[in-house]
Amino acid sequence: KLPAGAVLAAVGLDARQEKYSFKGDGRPAGQRPVIIAAPFDDGNAVTIKRDITALYTEVIVPVIKGMEITGALRHDRYSDFGSTTNPKVSFLYKPTATFLVRSSYNEAFRAPNFNQLYNAPTTPTLYSGRDVADPAVCPGGIPNTALPGCAALTTLTTTTSGNPGLQPETAKQGSVGFVWEPIPAFSIGMDWWRIERTARIQQPSERDVIDNAAAFPTRLQRNAAGTLVNLDLAWANIGDAITEGLEIN
Repeated sequence: KLPAGAVLAAVGLDARQEKYSFKGDGRPAGQRPVIIAAPFDDGNAVTIKRDITALYTEVIVPVIKGMEITGALRHDRYSDFGSTTNPKVSFLYKPTATFLVRSSYNEAFRAPNFNQLYNAPTTPTLYSGRDVADPAVCPGGIPNTALPGCAALTTLTTTTSGNPGLQPETAKQGSVGFVWEPIPAFSIGMDWWRIERTARIQQPSERDVIDNAAAFPTRLQRNAAGTLVNLDLAWANIGDAITEGLEIN
């Protein structure tokens, strides 16, 4: 116990197994319908699992009357990705009966799911847009009939698939705000928040691959004549993102 109240603490252990199984299509090849971009073929036949264990703790400390600090820590171990430790800390201060200030900060972790990791390539799908040219010969991969070889690619196809090389996505989040209740039954509050995501797990678009051809050299697939024929849109860790906002209540 402290002068402002008792310190509260909790600890916990989490253990679970995630398992994914897909049997594929057992019919003879001649009896299977062709469904564009649908994952019904034997290429997706897989049985996979991951074991996850976690240890976590949380402590609430009443610093002075009306003020408390909360600290938390979680350590996760994934059998297919290794370990990660993520903290959280929050602050709450109520100097008067009608005014409250609060803030928090935490870190987060998200592993890719099994489809994002292991789905087989889809059937090539014709890209219907007319806004892609070969970035190897056309500036920015933008069609320009005034330049030789820069006409729009009308037979370009795209495929997508899982990516066994995917890594987890991480994030940092924070907020600060207040609540004021000048009279009973009426209050006003404001909170600013910010989320920073790193190594986001997403499927690149056709334009993403073209605009970043130097970063995705193997995703621009060519035939024996060197003509660009397919764009590989497999899942990837691409790009960071910052989202922030102000909420008024």
